[in-house]
Amino acid sequence: MGALLTELERMEKAKKKEEAKKSKLLQKIMVLDAEDELYDSMYDDLQGLLREYTKNIAELDSNTNKTNIAIENATNKQVSAQEVYNIMQTIIELMDIMPEDVLEFLQNYFVKLELELS
Repeated sequence: MGALLTELERMEKAKKKEEAKKSKLLQKIMVLDAEDELYDSMYDDLQGLLREYTKNIAELDSNTNKTNIAIENATNKQVSAQEVYNIMQTIIELMDIMPEDVLEFLQNYFVKLELELS
C-alpha cells in the first residue's frame, strides 16, 4: 500500500511538472511573431513539444487512475480479475506436482464455486 501511495505522489508531481512545461510552451506559442521568416518552423517545433507534453499528461492521468483503483481495492481488500486469473493460472501450472488429496480438494472447491455462481 505504501508503494502505491508513493507512486501516486510521484505521478502527481510529474503531472504538475508536465502541466507547467505545457503552460510555458503555450505562452511561447502565443507570442510567436507571424512575420518572422522562421515562424512556421518554430510553430511546428513547438506544436510537436505540445503534443508530447499533452500525451505525457494523458498517460500520467491514466496511470494515476489505475493506481487509485489499486489503492481502493487494497483498502477494501478486493481482488482484481487479473489477480484471480494469475492465481488460477498458477494452480493449473502446479496441478502436475500436487498431491492427490489437494487435487481432490480443489476439484470439490471448484464444483462448489461453480454451483454458487450459477
